[in-house]
Amino acid sequence: MWFAGFGVVLALAALAGIFGQSALAVLAPFLVTELGLPKGTDVASISGDRLNNAIFTWQDCLRIKSPDAGVRAAKVRAEYRMHGQNAVVLIVGLICHLLLATGGHLKPGTAIIVLTLAGAVVSMWAAARTYKNFQIMVINQYFSIRGPTRAGSRISV
Repeated sequence: MWFAGFGVVLALAALAGIFGQSALAVLAPFLVTELGLPKGTDVASISGDRLNNAIFTWQDCLRIKSPDAGVRAAKVRAEYRMHGQNAVVLIVGLICHLLLATGGHLKPGTAIIVLTLAGAVVSMWAAARTYKNFQIMVINQYFSIRGPTRAGSRISV
């Protein structure tokens, strides 16, 4: 996945910025425990790949234990994948346009090039933003069903 490293956002300052410092104090030990890391591990040291694997495992757990939350997470996951696919299609279309223009089959359109590039950038930005929201949703819902108090432990976004 071309933006897999984006998962580290949750492990870094975004946790405090999105959830607040008090939520970070509760969520950090929970993440360390759920990921099977030694106690006292700094949340910032969690690798993006490890967190991404856990996110998808937790989504599967949500689909089993809380079907409604699992369906919402699956919808958001489909949305970020759609944005990523839109960006790929736009870039491939731009490459085809440039190849045809280079071969003399058509006149290169400046407007087409600019709009396609802009669309690809916006689609990539939307994919990254939606992926971050997906991660937040999965962690929030998973924490709700597996957190320390298991009732009323939802972290507000």
